[in-house]
Amino acid sequence: MGKNLKSISLVLFSICCAIGFSTSVNAEALEIEMTKDMTITEINQEISKVTDLEAIVIDGKSEFTITGGLSFGNGIDVTIKNVTIDGLVGDPENNVNGNAYQNILLNLVGAGNVVVDNVDFIYYDEKGIYVEALESLEVTNSSFDAAYTEHIGDNDYTGNPEASLIYRSASGIDINLGNGGKTVDVKSITIKNNTFKNVVVEEKDQATSTAGAIKIKVKDATNLVGVGTVRIEGNTFENNFQDLVIGTDTPTGTDPKREDTGNLDILLVGNDAMIVTDNSDAEEPTETLEGNYKLNYATDKKYELDENLYYIVDENNIDAITDEEMAA
Repeated sequence: MGKNLKSISLVLFSICCAIGFSTSVNAEALEIEMTKDMTITEINQEISKVTDLEAIVIDGKSEFTITGGLSFGNGIDVTIKNVTIDGLVGDPENNVNGNAYQNILLNLVGAGNVVVDNVDFIYYDEKGIYVEALESLEVTNSSFDAAYTEHIGDNDYTGNPEASLIYRSASGIDINLGNGGKTVDVKSITIKNNTFKNVVVEEKDQATSTAGAIKIKVKDATNLVGVGTVRIEGNTFENNFQDLVIGTDTPTGTDPKREDTGNLDILLVGNDAMIVTDNSDAEEPTETLEGNYKLNYATDKKYELDENLYYIVDENNIDAITDEEMAA
């Protein structure tokens, strides 16, 4: 009741701004409805006016572009929709020290509940979305295209850009849970109806590259409180070196184990055929998965599911069926 009274008592006002958007602000929330293209500096100027920011909504109205990289922490709930986020912040023809492109377009290092819908991510050096800790993540109806970024991720801006797009760290979405000492307690992660394309690696680097369209791992298991199911559904993958990379070969923490980095329940539903690498295994096996699967590489389980997401009972899946299910 006290919180409701507080919400009722907050004064809500709107400001029409000459720099090209309208905002609604109160002591807890900020809504930015764009009316023209904006820079990250303009976005941050409006954010700085809210002293107790708890939630932000940015709506590009399916017309406008944000140039630069956004970053959110402090438990802030974030909704970004109907916009292009463009990391081309410099001059690629006269690039110095790799500063033509923003490294990360959406950096989530301790955010609250995050929703990304109908957002196009282009021109990023390393990652479209990067996550270390948050409460929940939902990414839908969005696109991640690495095709226009020279030498993405390898910090080498010489040579042939078409042959040297990315090496190690590049990805459309990189979920790096527990990195930087952050406590991880995530309710759910959903990645649905998106397109990931053109994450490519030079042939000479493919044996050691961990680049992929989607990367997800528990980087430091000592910080793990809980992670709900990661649901990857209805996505399209085009021309990627790897589509999904699970786990990491460089865990951190006081007593890390490589297999702990893949300790995630991952549900694959109705995606294109996916090139999946289990990087929590020292052998780093890679396979193409088509259909529905439930994975947890830390427990060495890969269960095939039917169209209703029931376990398919065969010699590979028999351990997935409980006694109660068998009796039924």
